[in-house]
Amino acid sequence: MEKQGAQTAFDKEVINELHKTQALLEELMETIDILNSPEEMKKLEEAEADKREGRVRKFSEFLKEIDG
Repeated sequence: MEKQGAQTAFDKEVINELHKTQALLEELMETIDILNSPEEMKKLEEAEADKREGRVRKFSEFLKEIDG
């Protein structure tokens, strides 16, 4: 029985690692999609320019603004 318990623990560990790998692959695919999209790349460039030019605010300030 101990061998079966060890096998079950191993199986759970393998499944956990497969789930992590799946999540990483999904993130990678999303990144590739963004890099291949001229529209998305333009948005990123505009956001970087906004940051460089100081056209940003802290998230906490934004929350205060929308809460009134």
